[in-house]
Parts: sequence; C-alpha cells; structure tokens
Amino acid sequence: MDLLKIIRHDLYCKISNTGNDYAEHVYIIDTLDSDLEIGTFLCYLPVIMYYTSIIGTNIVKFDFPYIYLPDSGTNLQGSVGYVKYSVRQKPNLNIGTVIKKQCRHLFRL
Repeated sequence: MDLLKIIRHDLYCKISNTGNDYAEHVYIIDTLDSDLEIGTFLCYLPVIMYYTSIIGTNIVKFDFPYIYLPDSGTNLQGSVGYVKYSVRQKPNLNIGTVIKKQCRHLFRL
C-alpha cells in the first residue's frame, strides 16, 4: 500500500479568553482543506462535556456548553484551551500539496 494514501494529519486549535468575564459557552469552528477526508476525523479531548458536529463536507464544530472559561485577567493559565484531532488526507495527492485550515472560536458570556 502506498504510504501517501494513509497519512493522517494531527491538527490543533488553541483558544484564549482575552475578554473581561467568564465565557459560559465556547464554540470552535474549524474549516478543513478540501484535500482532507472529513469521514476520517478523530478527536482527542480531555474528559469534559463537549459535542462535535460535522457541517457540510469540510467544517468541524466543537461545542463546549457551560464551560465557564475564565478570562485571562482573572486566571491567565485557566483562560486557555485547545482541541486536538486528526484527519486523513485524500489519496493520490500530488507531492507538495499544501494542506490548509482555518480555525476560529466564539464565546458566549
């Protein structure tokens, strides 16, 4: 089997609450490159309550209800979080293909 067909990409999206109050609810939305197979998505998260959903063909949404993420002025270390996951690239990509992603996060106070 060609090794290029089984390459997984580990992806990481960091968030930080730089506001001035706790974030009650956090959403992380990541748009994946069209050269990745969304059906091979695997998430590696700590044991906290969260929901993951796939939107369309290339968007992953992480939903952290009632997380109460502190602001950086109150608790700098506690105001930071992340998601880590992996996804396999599509087979038979040309050598040198660039894999892009766009991650954004939303806070609800």
